[in-house]
Amino acid sequence: MIGIFSFPFENYIPAKYQFYFLASLTVFLLLLRLSRLFLGRKYSIGKVLLVPVIYALLSVYTYIQVSTLQKELIIVFGVLGLIAGIAYGKKDRFYVKNNVLKYRSSLPFTLIWTLSFLGEIYIYLYNPRLPISVGFALNIIIAGSAGLILGEAIRIMNSYRIYIKKLSKRGSERN
Repeated sequence: MIGIFSFPFENYIPAKYQFYFLASLTVFLLLLRLSRLFLGRKYSIGKVLLVPVIYALLSVYTYIQVSTLQKELIIVFGVLGLIAGIAYGKKDRFYVKNNVLKYRSSLPFTLIWTLSFLGEIYIYLYNPRLPISVGFALNIIIAGSAGLILGEAIRIMNSYRIYIKKLSKRGSERN
């Protein structure tokens, strides 16, 4: 265990390769997100919620050993992020390609979460002497951005409902 967290790969990957593992994980997550941003993703409720739920679970994993007061603050910032994600996650787009409804979500929310999550892992693996307040600040950023991502997913589902209503309204006007 390095810092206050024990990461699963710590026991299975030799120390000299951990940096490369983290760098590869970072590149993979960012490329995956960029491909989904530019190429879009087939719409389904499961696909809209899958990534935010995974991000939320990874976020919760980093909070296991923090104090009760810190957990309460993290929850508050997560809820604030959720509200902000619902209110400001307006960059989602729906379109039809090859008769398949697809959507694009915004990059900034996920980029903030990914960089802060990987930054926290990096700090605890390679610079554990930093004050715990730095890790706590990153936890707050992670909680807020995970809330943003969940809020954006809720907004995407709501936007889908509105999009379908507009399509059905256009179809009824043509008839």
